[in-house]
Amino acid sequence: MRTLVLTLLFCATPVAALAGGTVDISGAAYGLSSPTGAYGPWVYENIDVTLPPSGTTGLHFENRHASDKFHPTTESQFGIDTYQTLSKAVTLYAGAFTGTGAPYFRDRFTAEADINVGHGFVPFVGGSLGSGYGVGSIRQLTTGTYYYFGDNYFALRYTPTWSQVLGQTQGYSATLALGHPGNTVQTFRIGVGGENDVSLINPDNPSLIGEREFAAGFDLKHWTSKTDGFHAGIEYGALSKAGGAQIYSRIGARIGFFFGLP
Repeated sequence: MRTLVLTLLFCATPVAALAGGTVDISGAAYGLSSPTGAYGPWVYENIDVTLPPSGTTGLHFENRHASDKFHPTTESQFGIDTYQTLSKAVTLYAGAFTGTGAPYFRDRFTAEADINVGHGFVPFVGGSLGSGYGVGSIRQLTTGTYYYFGDNYFALRYTPTWSQVLGQTQGYSATLALGHPGNTVQTFRIGVGGENDVSLINPDNPSLIGEREFAAGFDLKHWTSKTDGFHAGIEYGALSKAGGAQIYSRIGARIGFFFGLP
């Protein structure tokens, strides 16, 4: 499982970075249910670092242990990304990621541009190119808009994807963030689409065509000081065959902490 980017396509994240550097260390565990009992549990470890002094460049590491009955695996993903503000209206994001095996990409390059058109609306457009393990080359477009109201925002995202093996799929997601950065922020997410879009690859047969994903989650981030704090979240998801039969459902929790760098 891979959230885009990192961790689920339905995790729409605004292109903005906090000043200064931070370190975020987190872990997640998922229990899975399936008709064959073939999947899970899955355990993740993440380390995300934004580099001082500006906090606009990040380094990312994710490790995944999948204790699947017929195909247990341990794979990792590494990445680097950056946010650059070109003007008061335009912000660019670019990232490069590589993984050691499915469900991660072998290599993936992504970019996005956000354009502030005023009245709280910030539409965006971007895309990515990559190659996956067992699914060939992948091209992805993403577009949508953020609507900011005070410290809060609502985001809608549409992501069509073209895969050499899986063909074309569509992904849709919505995100609502409420609260005040520096105090407490609560984020609600929901997403649906083809398995390319939400990056949940069937580990036993990644080239199956027509599989569909649903995912929903809630996260709470709380600052205990100006630069330090913790976050926790829960998530539910399900992967189904083209005909509707469920392959698996999963439910999990994530917890982590972060602290500032000078």
